[in-house]
Amino acid sequence: MTQSKFTYFFIAFIFFLRVNAQDTLTHNLLWEIKHPNQKQSSYLFGTIHLIPTEDFFYPKNTLEKMSLCEKVFFEVDVEKMNDMSTILTLMDKIMMSDGSSLQDHLEENKYQTIKNYFEKLGLPMMFVDRIKPMFLEILANPEMNPEDLKNNKLKSYEMELATEAKTRKLKIDGLETIDYQISIFDSIPYKKQAEQLYQSIQSSASGDYASELKKLTNYFKAQNLNALTQSIEDEDQSMAEHLDLLLNNRNSNWIPIIEKVTAAKPCFFAVGAGHLGGSKGLISLLKKNGFIVTPVN
Repeated sequence: MTQSKFTYFFIAFIFFLRVNAQDTLTHNLLWEIKHPNQKQSSYLFGTIHLIPTEDFFYPKNTLEKMSLCEKVFFEVDVEKMNDMSTILTLMDKIMMSDGSSLQDHLEENKYQTIKNYFEKLGLPMMFVDRIKPMFLEILANPEMNPEDLKNNKLKSYEMELATEAKTRKLKIDGLETIDYQISIFDSIPYKKQAEQLYQSIQSSASGDYASELKKLTNYFKAQNLNALTQSIEDEDQSMAEHLDLLLNNRNSNWIPIIEKVTAAKPCFFAVGAGHLGGSKGLISLLKKNGFIVTPVN
């Protein structure tokens, strides 16, 4: 598997996380965050991890606000994700930790459906059979082919923003580690993951997946966090029982980090837009922790 595909795995899977009840927010992806005890402002930007190139845009003043900061934070350090030595150390960790295979967690007819799908992609089951199913789910949508990052049909906001940060000689960091993100997959039963993978492939075959992706992209382009949040919540409840693990706990973990680093210097935070809205989203949590959160523009 190419380096670009592994990079895709680690930047894309958060796109599939689910969100809960939301606050009403103005249509905005870029937010100024400032604690009364701090002299400088920092900024929070909601991304969509992968988007068709023709739909890619920066809200007005995004890069200007980034230039006012000294450090850029992503969910994970994207520079490390592009480091081949880091990728090689993670090879074993993307495999199911109990040594099981997809076939161990699915009925035969469902397993054959998945097997046929990946073989049509040129990926023999001997390679993918023991990979954690939630990683494989990323490949279940032909609209999101990892190779499209290389041929410029898709863009990654994380990669584009990282390039802009380097141009401005800004330091890059992550709110959590890649190891932590991978550990999440071991906390969700592999059988549950396998069933979700099967459902994703079925949705892809029916065209539902592509339709939903288009809808989410349109909401993102409109900077409509409320509609984006509600749409994701309504369309897929399959992982709702793991919501705290996948989303809410991570948001809570990030708040003390944001408090600490913004007290020292102005920072720019770029995370999936699904992390911003909701009563347990970053905007709400930052307000509860004394921050003044204001939409830019």
